Amino acid sequence: MINSILAQKQEDILYKSALAYVELFNWPVFPLKPKSKTPLFAGGFHNATRDVSKIKQWWTEHPEANIGLPTGDASGISVLDVDPRNGGDSSIEKLIEKYEDLPDTVTCLTAGGGQHYYFLYDKRINKSKLQGYEGLDLQGRGKYVILPPSIHPNCRKYEWELSSRPTDTSIVNVPQWLIELAGEDIQTVKKPLNHWKEILGGIMEGGRNEATASLAGYLLRKGLHPEVAYEITYLWNKGRNTPPLSDDEMDRTFNSIFQSEVGRLKKGRY
Repeated sequence: MINSILAQKQEDILYKSALAYVELFNWPVFPLKPKSKTPLFAGGFHNATRDVSKIKQWWTEHPEANIGLPTGDASGISVLDVDPRNGGDSSIEKLIEKYEDLPDTVTCLTAGGGQHYYFLYDKRINKSKLQGYEGLDLQGRGKYVILPPSIHPNCRKYEWELSSRPTDTSIVNVPQWLIELAGEDIQTVKKPLNHWKEILGGIMEGGRNEATASLAGYLLRKGLHPEVAYEITYLWNKGRNTPPLSDDEMDRTFNSIFQSEVGRLKKGRY
């Protein structure tokens, strides 16, 4: 649906795209001024909604409005913003060389020549700037990004990377090493007892990926064999979560954490 919409040249393309983001991915959206990054209304990203009638009203009255997506709790998404105008290209190369390649995930090509890498939101991220890496921001709570096919002030369009569109690609967890760069060194911070009580009691839709990643990472860092850690996490997901993650989503989440932990071990980061 959204791929065909993005290929159209109709006057209501922005409205149809905004509607598709809600209907296909459950992303809340809000309007930005035409060819601008500035919110159209006071309140900015706090106006973001999944209400299709409100979306229809906004884009009927302002058909050229760009589309904004709040990051953080509102959408469940974090975005790594690579801005080449501020050195982001060289910084991402340096980051990958020091750690590892970014995992395959939904990717937007920004109208400024950069990239937006979409990840599942992780509440442990507490700042956006990556110290020592100019031109890289990890957008979380209190931030927003611009969605395709919005138009930049330079008149270029934001576009989904052809092989990483949200219709074809899963959004994965933020790599552990990237979380640490964006926040406190969480390995030195013990989780409060209530955190584990909440997880063991089961998590409802909206927090299952983050809880799965937290449990899997804890078990692997405690030295459990990966097969044992997987089995425990799998049984917890099936028996406690409401509803449980699908097997495919469970596997993707566990494997993402496992690969991050393997990378940490290779670099002696324990």
